[in-house]
Amino acid sequence: MQSLPQTETVATLPAGWDSAHAIRLGIKPFAELGANSEALSGSQVDSPCSLPSDPRIGPGNVAIVSTNNTVYFMPRWNYWSLAVLNSPIAWWFSWRKAQHGKDDAIRLFTAFVETFPIPKPTEEQLFESETVVRSLISASKEQLTTSADVIDWLRVQHGIEEPNTKLRELTSLDSDSFVFEVQKSKGLSSRFTAAALRSLRDEYTHTIEPARLLAAEAQQLENRLHDLVNEAYGMTPEEVRVMWDTAPPRMPIPRPASV
Repeated sequence: MQSLPQTETVATLPAGWDSAHAIRLGIKPFAELGANSEALSGSQVDSPCSLPSDPRIGPGNVAIVSTNNTVYFMPRWNYWSLAVLNSPIAWWFSWRKAQHGKDDAIRLFTAFVETFPIPKPTEEQLFESETVVRSLISASKEQLTTSADVIDWLRVQHGIEEPNTKLRELTSLDSDSFVFEVQKSKGLSSRFTAAALRSLRDEYTHTIEPARLLAAEAQQLENRLHDLVNEAYGMTPEEVRVMWDTAPPRMPIPRPASV
């Protein structure tokens, strides 16, 4: 069993990756994957960290290889493993094989994680996946910055101290929806002046619309990344369709139109 190198850093994944559902497998059984896979095992951590004990792992956490029963660390440079561990097929498998916690969370205990096989990519798959993951990390950072900036702007310019959930998911809103959610947060009885409405429209055009375009590009990259993972596992188009036909709740990405 091959161990991952020691690491000092926690690899934080892009938003929307359903990160520390972490270790996932394909439709085919272990015996068929063994010749083309290498198991993921724990490694020592060089620097001390303060971590929660026995956390409940669900979408949106940090995907990280092993300090206690359910907390794992991974080297930041290991982009291929990050792609595999956050793929739809991995969530599909974990939903069926890992222990469940509350509210669709998956409890990834060490016995499950240490025997999980990571498929060996071709050189082409490895190179492309690293390029895509780097792009997704960069896009995620940019989107998080945009969201924080807009929320701060709404607080200072429009007096919204507690933005609702939709205002925290700006890339899901068109211009009219953005204005409506701002008004709802201020109170539906409130009325905008023409200048206030113009400022909201301008901010949407200059800040949120570019973030929406970036999110659409990121979704295409996500689809391509998961195609690479499926290919590495040797999944056929029919197997991919079966996976999506039997998909559990909260898959990492929406079902691609091509499937």
